[in-house]
Amino acid sequence: MKSITPFLVYNGTAEAAMKYYEQCIRNATITRIDKYTQTDQYGDDGKVMIGVMTIAGEKVQFIDMKHDKPAPPMSWSNNLMLECSTIDEFEQAFKGLADGGKVYTGPISDSRWSKISWITDKFGLTWQLIL
Repeated sequence: MKSITPFLVYNGTAEAAMKYYEQCIRNATITRIDKYTQTDQYGDDGKVMIGVMTIAGEKVQFIDMKHDKPAPPMSWSNNLMLECSTIDEFEQAFKGLADGGKVYTGPISDSRWSKISWITDKFGLTWQLIL
C-alpha cells in the first residue's frame, strides 16, 4: 500500500470549509483547488473538483458534489482527530471550530489528555481535539 488520505465530500461548501479550516487550525494550508467549469458534467461550475490541504502535515482531500446528486450528511461517527502541541493551538482550534458549530464534549481532561473536546463544525465535520 502506498497511502491513505481522508477524503471529505461537501455539497457546494468545500472551498468555504477549506478556507475556514485554514483560519482555525495552525499549520493548515490549502495546497490546491481545482474547480469545475461549465463544460464539466460531474460538477457545478465554480465548485471544488479537487481540493487539497495539509493539516498538521497530513494531506486531506475535498470535493463538492453536483447539486442534483448530493452527498449524504456527514456523521460524527466519521471524524478527524487533531492532536494539538500547545494550549494556544488547542484553544485556537476549539474557538474556531465551535463557532457556528456544536460542542458535544469539553473541553475536559481525562487520564490520557490534559484537554479533549468533540465538536461538529458549521460545515458538518466532526473533530476530536486533544492536547
